[in-house]
Amino acid sequence: MSKIQLKYFDWYGRGGTIKLLFKLGNIDFEDVIVGFDTWNEKKESYGLPLDQLPVLVVDGITLCQTTAIERFAATKAGLLGKCALTDAKGDMLFETISDVRKKISVGLVGKLAAEFPTEPGTFYLKDNTQENKDRRAAAMRENYKKMMNEKCQAFDKILKMIQTNKDFCIGNELTFVDIQLVSLYIFSKDVNVGHDFEKVSPLTFKTAMNIINKNPKIKEFVDEFQASGKPCTGLGKLY
Repeated sequence: MSKIQLKYFDWYGRGGTIKLLFKLGNIDFEDVIVGFDTWNEKKESYGLPLDQLPVLVVDGITLCQTTAIERFAATKAGLLGKCALTDAKGDMLFETISDVRKKISVGLVGKLAAEFPTEPGTFYLKDNTQENKDRRAAAMRENYKKMMNEKCQAFDKILKMIQTNKDFCIGNELTFVDIQLVSLYIFSKDVNVGHDFEKVSPLTFKTAMNIINKNPKIKEFVDEFQASGKPCTGLGKLY
């Protein structure tokens, strides 16, 4: 049995989907929670190839980059690798979701750059006081919702191309991209990065709810996370 260790912060972010995939695959792993309050001082001690999280260590081998880790976990859980065409269809939606998120992140930083200048090449504020982090979080909250509502109609467009069963994105069984919809739902309810998911992407939202409500393990995971009160990102905390 492989020894697996996941290192990430104590919020959903880029680590939540990985944890859910391990849960679905009944894969044991050590959940190493990295404290955001000591991150800058201690990050060199975590053995990070690119000074960023998440990082997965499998039998002493270090893996970085979120998508690489997610695809590893999905393959271990049996949600990838069965059919090349199915995987390609799923990647169409996965890449669309990723594109929208990247465009919004870049757009937000650019939109708020004058008022909230950051350290070069990072998301960290030059004035990194808690007061300034709170001010930017409030500005981000308003703008993120607006931009997400404008751009996420693309999800329904791609889903209509690949879906044949209302309970899944592709085919008649759970795949990797279904778990991305669970992540979309969780993020849509977050205080800082929430948006009107059910209104602007109704087909994707309904599919996400079917995936969650008809799979006990996923439902339990979502319920536990939402009950924890933990945020989806480090906005206003780490940066």
